[in-house]
Amino acid sequence: AIRIGVEHWRRNFPRCSGALYWQYNDCWPVASWASVDYNGAWKALHYAARRFYATVALSLLDEGSKVGVFVANDKTQPWTGTLHWTLETLDGEKIDTGIMEAKAEPLRSTCLKQFDFDSQLKAHSKTNLIFTAALYEGERRIAWQIATFAPEKELLLPIPDLEWTLTGEGDTLTITLT
Repeated sequence: AIRIGVEHWRRNFPRCSGALYWQYNDCWPVASWASVDYNGAWKALHYAARRFYATVALSLLDEGSKVGVFVANDKTQPWTGTLHWTLETLDGEKIDTGIMEAKAEPLRSTCLKQFDFDSQLKAHSKTNLIFTAALYEGERRIAWQIATFAPEKELLLPIPDLEWTLTGEGDTLTITLT
């Protein structure tokens, strides 16, 4: 929820120039929405915040069959790279894919592209499709996002084919997951 809010506010620059979340840390051992626990260990929110507060951050605005791809650039110079995107089924079948040059103005949020997947959603179930987008600087991926066309609880997730082995040696337990 905090990621969605911060990305929304960053997309609306200059109307909104920043966002802070409450609360950073816990002052005693407790289950809470803080991003750092009582002992100083990062919780999931803190890892996510590193991504949604990145100097160059990717966000997706999904509305029905439409997906807007935005880059928030907090640098004082323009950012250039590439946008890699796919529309695929949850089984990994690629329905549509593309790579395009990406440019973001300094100290701005830039809409790179607006997609409309209405025809693809009619041909495939919205509970079986996802949109992925990634930003690259050269060969290095700097950001990655996923948009779904249905609430997560309605997605037709395939049953994974997992295998695992456990091996122990001294005080070390090794779990191999395939």
